[in-house]
Parts: sequence; structure tokens; C-alpha cells
Amino acid sequence: MNYSRLLILVCLLGTQAIHAEDWWVECEYLLWTTKKAPLPVPLVTSASLDDPLPGALGQPGTHILMGDEEIDMGWQNGFRIALGNQFDSCHQLGIEGSFFMLPSKRHQQTIQTSGEPGSLDVAVPIFDVTGLWGLDGVPGETVFILPGPQFGPGFQGTFSLKMTNQLMGSELNALANMISHCGFRMDCLGGFRWLQLKESLVFMGETAADPDAPFTGFYNFKDNFRTNNNFYGPQIGFKANYHVDRWLFQGFAKAALGCMNQQVKIHGKSQTSDGNLFYLTKNTANEVLSGGLFSEPTNQGSHHQNKCAVVLETGANVSYQFTNCFEMGMGYNFLWMNQLFRPGKLIDRKINPTRTMLAQASRDSAGVGPDTPVPFGVPAAAPLSMGPERPKFKRRSTDFWAQGLTVSLKMMF
Repeated sequence: MNYSRLLILVCLLGTQAIHAEDWWVECEYLLWTTKKAPLPVPLVTSASLDDPLPGALGQPGTHILMGDEEIDMGWQNGFRIALGNQFDSCHQLGIEGSFFMLPSKRHQQTIQTSGEPGSLDVAVPIFDVTGLWGLDGVPGETVFILPGPQFGPGFQGTFSLKMTNQLMGSELNALANMISHCGFRMDCLGGFRWLQLKESLVFMGETAADPDAPFTGFYNFKDNFRTNNNFYGPQIGFKANYHVDRWLFQGFAKAALGCMNQQVKIHGKSQTSDGNLFYLTKNTANEVLSGGLFSEPTNQGSHHQNKCAVVLETGANVSYQFTNCFEMGMGYNFLWMNQLFRPGKLIDRKINPTRTMLAQASRDSAGVGPDTPVPFGVPAAAPLSMGPERPKFKRRSTDFWAQGLTVSLKMMF
């Protein structure tokens, strides 16, 4: 027997009354947007060689080219599938479960300089907590690297920022009817919810001396910040609908209180032949250092914590029931949660130059230098480690929301 044909025949020859069947499955297309990704740290600046410390924040010729902004990830395509059952003859009690996903979305940004005369001078600005890389010997703004033309062919440079996010979740709820009168129905619900937001931020740089420059050398680095937030908790809410002929108007609201498990992994690497503007290295071209620029031994590794968190969701939908078995609709959803790690807020731009992997490579290859300020552009051997441990991991939590349109197809059987 062809069961698929039998099912279609039953649906088409059903009674004229429009009613909900015992089982239903619903598939939804999601067109959502999410809260912008915070990136309060300036990553790349333009520099003027007329300034005492080109590229550093606060200098007249410095302008931020990357970072110090919120990143819009744009509209994202996703899906949700749900399954439910009214398991008593009067449709007073039921159960439903669902799963949704917004697949990974990427944002990418690149800034380049050729190192030829007339091209940009660019820099990665940092705050030096020791004052050894500044102009006056006190803690303040400075730069880590500065590719570009240096009154002639200088250093080529490419900086790239890659950010991704992925949102998914599932829930299982029991339903109980509260009101059912004249086409209006309201159900209360209670159950359990899981949500997951994964994000990553990768900041990379490559610099190398221009072939026509009177010097050689290169500096490559990569910083990687990856977060994984998982919410687990019970939820309550209600669903209401109003039936007019074949049209169905629906609305719902849910609230969950539970645990947000926040995780972040920070790691980086770098490679250089001669060091940077301040610290000299020798014969290190083939060494891979286990630290980037904003990821150093003082903040690298895995960090996690659990926080009490809240999730709220609301939505509305209008649908049309074509037959006893098929229904199509369109609606709007809004989802909000708090107490999350987001990668951009976890970057610490305050750095102790003496505790970086570059400083260790300098001490290992060029010896130990004096603990006095280093003149800009005259690199020397790094001194022994001193001062506070920076950058450091700071447990900065924030909130997140996602919202958008839904298009649904529902089958009842």
C-alpha cells in the first residue's frame, strides 16, 4: 500500500471543520539579524611620520582604521523545526519540542600598505604599562609595529580581522490549556531550554621589508579569541491564538532562568626575524613564538565561569490553513539573553612589553638589556621581566539579542 498517497487522500477528504490534529510538525525559515559584535579596542591606525610617536593614540596624525566599533554581522539565514502532540482527547494537554540554528556567519576586514613611497603608514596601537616603549618613560600610548614607507621604501604590511558567530538552541515544553472559547485559545507552558552562542575573533598581521628597502626583516602574528556560551534552564510562558475561519493569529512569550556557562580560549603565535621597533632579536626567523600581540602568556589559555542568566523570547505569527493538514504562516521573533562572553570585549590592550614572548625571544637571542626606556626606532635587547602581568584576562559579560522574520509550513496528522 502507498501510505503517502493514503495520507494525502485523508487530508483532502477531511471534514469541513477546521481543527488541530493530534500530531503536528512545523518547519520554519529564519531571516534574522543579531546584536552587533562589540570591538571597543582600536586594532589598526593610520600614522604620520611627522608625529613624535607615529600611529599611537593621541598623536595629531593618528586615525583609527580598524576596531573601536561595533561589527554588524548582517542578516543571517537559518531554520527551525518543531514537533508537537495533543495527547488527550479534549486537547487540554500537550507536549512540544523544537530545534533552531543560525549557521556560522563571517565578517572580514583587511587593511594593506605596500611600503612604497606614497602608501599608508599604519600601526597597531597599544598602551604600555611600563613606559619603556613611550616617549617620556611613563606608562602611556605607544605602538607595537609600524609598517609603511619610511621616507623611502619601507615595510609591506597586511592586517586582517575575521569574526564569526553561530547561534542554536532547543527546548522541550509541556502545554496545558487555560482558556478555550469562541475561537480564542490560551495555553500555559513549562519546560527546559538550551541555547548556545559561539563566536570567534582572529586578528592577524604580516609585515616584511620592501624588496627595494635598504634593510630586511619580517614580523607575523596571529591573535585568536574564541567564545562558547551555553545556557541551561527551566522556562515558563504562554501561547495564545485566535481562529477566524481559516486564518490563525498567534502570539507567545517565554522566560527562562538558569545557568550560563561561559567559556573562552585565547591563544596566539608570532614569528619574526629581527624583532620590532623596540626589542631586537637575532636568528629567530625560524622560531614560532607562542604569543601574538594581544594574546600573551599572561592571558592565554582556557577560561570559564558559570553565571545566573535570563532568557526572554516573544513572537507573533499569522497563518492560513489550506486544508485540515497543511498551514502556512509568517511572523516575527525576538530573543534576548544576558551574561555572555563576546570576543571583542575580552581583548586587553594594556601590555607589559617585558612579559611578551617577543621580549623572551630577545633575551634568549640578544642578551638582557637595561630596564630603561628604549628610543623609538632604535631596538635593543629586552630587560628582565618587570611590572604588572598584562595583558590579562578580564571576565567581562554582556548581553545578546537576535530578531527577525519567520516563514513557516506546518503539517498536522
